[in-house]
Amino acid sequence: MGKISQIFKEIKKYEKVLDLQGEKYNCSIRKLKLDCFLCRFFHGALPEQYVSFEMWKMSRKERKTFITSRRSAKLEKIFNTAVDNDIHYKHVFYSVYKDWIKRDWIYLPNASKKDVVNFLNRNEECILKPTRSSKGHGIKKVDAKNIDNLDLFLESLNGQNYLLEGFIKQHPVIKSINESSVNSLRVVSVRDKTGEVHIVGASIKVGRKDMVVDNYHAGAIQYPINVETGVVVGAGVDINGNKYSYHPNSNVKMIGLEIPNWQSVI
Repeated sequence: MGKISQIFKEIKKYEKVLDLQGEKYNCSIRKLKLDCFLCRFFHGALPEQYVSFEMWKMSRKERKTFITSRRSAKLEKIFNTAVDNDIHYKHVFYSVYKDWIKRDWIYLPNASKKDVVNFLNRNEECILKPTRSSKGHGIKKVDAKNIDNLDLFLESLNGQNYLLEGFIKQHPVIKSINESSVNSLRVVSVRDKTGEVHIVGASIKVGRKDMVVDNYHAGAIQYPINVETGVVVGAGVDINGNKYSYHPNSNVKMIGLEIPNWQSVI
């Protein structure tokens, strides 16, 4: 019963979205909520995936072809057997992969006041990020020049596991889409038994006006990219299932946009 109750709580957050989709497709909200529940129960699709993938249009056979949240978790266990659970902590991940993290960062619980002063002298703008958060929760932009009292600043973070990261300078093409956020690429890859790496798919996530993050759950938009060409090939989708050919704030045309340095990314 606990699991069923949790699913209904998840669906309740999307009642307004499901109601709008019901009106659009002439389907009752009750029927959509029941279908969303069944999709969550049998296929492991979160309500946000049910909306984004428009799963109410799909047959049971079609739904089986999608990597839902539950299926993704199972695949992670299969493909990432050597990865320690601690790697989900950002400061651990950054330490293990420090040779590939091309930006300045410090983990505040392990840093002295002098370390923080030196970091802020190097980085006028930086990002404050909880080490174990996800979906963009708790991430803030920090302007070093606006910190009047460093002791009070550090005291406000006392006991909280934060990282400070240097601000990323984006390529002008990517920055033009939405300049307040870092608009990042997501490239999904799998290494087979022979050691060869296969690129499964790719997308670009873009924030909206005044957003610091480009996380899907924070309201960002995700656009599909053709892996061979590095060109955006379809409309973007937000967490509520809305589709965008243009960025809604900057009005940049996204379909047909070429991602700079794509072959270097691959």
